[in-house]
Amino acid sequence: MKKSILYIVSVFLLAIALFLYEGDRAKLIPVCFLFLVAILNISVRKKEDDKGK
Repeated sequence: MKKSILYIVSVFLLAIALFLYEGDRAKLIPVCFLFLVAILNISVRKKEDDKGK
């Protein structure tokens, strides 16, 4: 249950990052940071799931 909530939060962060960007270069760094955090969150969770199986 907890893993699915974290996955939803990661996808939500990705959506926020894409929505905030809107082609504005000033927002590029925070948007990239949100994007990287969400991607790392998802990839770490997938590795943990693979270890558990």
